[in-house]
Amino acid sequence: MVDAFLGTSKAPGVGVRLAGPITTLFNEAGPDFPNRLVTLLSPYADWDKLGFSENTVTWWAAAALTVPQTEEVGQSVVDTLLQIACQDHLRPFIPVEIWALLKKRPSLPPRCRGRWVVGNYQ
Repeated sequence: MVDAFLGTSKAPGVGVRLAGPITTLFNEAGPDFPNRLVTLLSPYADWDKLGFSENTVTWWAAAALTVPQTEEVGQSVVDTLLQIACQDHLRPFIPVEIWALLKKRPSLPPRCRGRWVVGNYQ
């Protein structure tokens, strides 16, 4: 079921429409929310919303670090990391272990939100 949902979310324009519900889901999720789902959906959350806090970043990072690393997971983590890093109020809470995942050099899809956010970061 999770794979079907994730496949749908990657269709052109669908991920953007899901950003609001995903952001709400992140804010309400408990500690037993599936880590893989958190990791793979995180690029679609609106990280520039002020509702996200240190707790959200810490929770996301913990989930991302427990999921077995695949190309898809690596892309999701880097995409999300770029989005969070562009938020001055969230950047200090990114754990070193997440930054270390960049050493694995996962590729990013040509069209991803993280690239766009970094390209427009001032």
